[in-house]
Formats: sequence, structure tokens, C-alpha cells
Amino acid sequence: MDIKFKGGIILIVLIAALYYAFPTYRAYQPGVDPQTVEDKVNLGLDLQGGMYLDIEIKAEEAVKEIIRRTAVELEDLLIDEQVDFIEVRQTAGSLIVEMEAGKKVNLELAPYDRFLVQFDQQPEGELTYLSLKADEANRIRESAVSQALEVLRNRIDSLGISEPSLQKQGANNIVIQLPGLKDRDRAIELIGPQAVLQFQIVNSNATPNTYNRLTEVVKYQEVWDKTTNKLISKRPYVLEKKILMTGEFIRDARVRIDSRDNSPYVALSFDSIGADLFAKITRRNVGRNMAIV
Repeated sequence: MDIKFKGGIILIVLIAALYYAFPTYRAYQPGVDPQTVEDKVNLGLDLQGGMYLDIEIKAEEAVKEIIRRTAVELEDLLIDEQVDFIEVRQTAGSLIVEMEAGKKVNLELAPYDRFLVQFDQQPEGELTYLSLKADEANRIRESAVSQALEVLRNRIDSLGISEPSLQKQGANNIVIQLPGLKDRDRAIELIGPQAVLQFQIVNSNATPNTYNRLTEVVKYQEVWDKTTNKLISKRPYVLEKKILMTGEFIRDARVRIDSRDNSPYVALSFDSIGADLFAKITRRNVGRNMAIV
């Protein structure tokens, strides 16, 4: 091959390489924001630094939550059907329905049969044991990790980081790489909190002594009146321990404006199961306040 021809090819390749490399060179010069430069090569953690996180998802907690929620639903159903039972209690991986002496409940009959989609039934006298099926438990664990991955991806998108990496590793871990991250504290604050809404009834019988015994207080922010420039009075709310439902039933939530007085409010839309459960909860707690935490 002619040496001039070879030299021409090398020159063309060199010019092309410089052309594509220049945006990257310019992007990482002092005083230049890399986010404003297009067509640059995004550097990884090894070249530009950043944050590496290995997060373990507590998938087993999702299994426990399903069992806890089923206990609440089954107890509510037994009350609605006016069945004589003592209690529905939760153990490590199952439920125990305890009936009055001489009484039995057949969960294979409607309307209880829907629980057998997820649970195996084992009657023993006045006691009925419900054990979560193995394949259902695995499905719940996998779903918990997938949901956590989606939540984390949405949170990280708000940081404006170029090409973050989120990958599932093993059964319950998610590895996150945030190249070029500047505000590490902000990232940890955004990624760290558990994204679960809980619906709980407010304890209206709480006294000042109750407040003094509190061990957990939800994060709050002081609000000042713009007109008087004074701190708006605050009132603590004590919640009952029982969690009546969680945010997994919420299909949509958005801020709306009340046409009567132009005040903002949050409109919630539930799926079919959540709508039925919310109706039962509110029907049984008329006149009481419910907190969404």
C-alpha cells in the first residue's frame, strides 16, 4: 500500500479522534460546567470521582407487611360477617385464626377463599393456620426489590447527574454509581428514606404525659405567619400503633385547588382493593382523624 495513502488514513483518523475528544477536553476545564457541554464522554467513578453505594433491600420486611396486612383484612372480614372469633394473630411467617370454643371457619368458602390465593390453610380444632405460599413469598421479595429500584431511579434523576448507574446485584442488593457527584449529603438524604406511606388513626385521648413518653417524632418544619411574622402554633399528634393500610394501594396522588376557597389539597386515587379497604376504615372511624405518614 502506498505510504502516502497510509499517511492519509492515519491523518483522517487522528483528526476524527481530536474532533470527538475536544468536547470532553473542554467540558472538564476549570470554570466550565460539564452539564452544559454536549457530545462529551462521560467519565466514570475511576476518572472523575463520585459516590458508590451498595444498598441492601429488606425484602423480608415486605413479606412481613403482606402477612400483617392480611391479618387486618381477615379480621375486618370476620367482623363484617359477624363470625364469633377470639383473634387473628401474626407469627413469624403465618397467621393463626382462633375461634370461639366449638366454632370453626372454613376459608375455602366465599368470601374468605380469596386469601387462599396467597396462603395455605391448615385447620386444627378452633385454630386455623395460614402459611404464606413459598412461590408467593418469592414473588413479593422480587417485587419489593423491583419497586425499590424504580423509586431510587426516580429520586436520583432529580439530582441531575449525568449517566448514573443503578443495577440489581444478587437477590436483595442494588448497586448505585453516581459519577461526578458534588453534594454527597443531599444524595444520601434523598436516597436514604424508606418510601412507604402509612395510614394510622390519631389517638384523640392522648395527654401531656403521653407526649413525654414519645420515642419517635416525625420530621417537621416550623411555619411562620407572613403577615404577623410569628411562629404558627403547633400541636403534636399521637398515632395509634396499628397500621391500617399502606401506600401500595394508591394509584395516583396530586395537588389540586379547592374551587370554593382556592386552598390546596392532595387528591388520592386508590386501586380497587385500596378503595374498598379505605371505605371500611373510614366507615369504622367516623369522626376521628387519620394521619398519612
